[in-house]
Amino acid sequence: MLLVAARLFGEHGFEGTSIRQIATDAGVSVGTVMAIGDKKHLLVEVFSDWIAEIHQKAAELPPVAPPDDLTDALCAVVGPFLDMFLDNGELARHYGAALIHAGDRTRTLNLLGDRLCAEARAAMLRFSTDAEQADAVADLLYHLYLGHLFAWAIGRFGDDELHRRMRGSIEFVVTVHRPETTVR
Repeated sequence: MLLVAARLFGEHGFEGTSIRQIATDAGVSVGTVMAIGDKKHLLVEVFSDWIAEIHQKAAELPPVAPPDDLTDALCAVVGPFLDMFLDNGELARHYGAALIHAGDRTRTLNLLGDRLCAEARAAMLRFSTDAEQADAVADLLYHLYLGHLFAWAIGRFGDDELHRRMRGSIEFVVTVHRPETTVR
């Protein structure tokens, strides 16, 4: 059912897709769709699946030489997620609004956020043996990522600036939290 919702959201937009349409295309009743949740909840679930797929793909990639630059390594962690939001701009804006309204019902998203932090921590530890610093940078990176996404979503800057602004923030963090012990 989520695949049908994702397809219809992509074809008709969030506002142009109805629960009835999702039910019809999925071959189920409206009640069956509503048992999962309202349209906002379905959108959150669709994005949760997309985010989980990006994490899964990153975990399945064959080992390659990591970037030689910490900024590049941290940009590589968040880059695929930024691309996913940019590719789905109108839906991403509705998703952000749905998250705000969802409150504590986004446990899955918290787990996905924890995975992003773990990936950033692992990238940081390729350049430093300081686990406490790696945790701090990973947490900061996650909050910078969220802040940039929300600023982009409300139109503070355009699509073409999202990656550039994120990279600039990461460069600043790397400069401030320069790893003291290099590991290779």
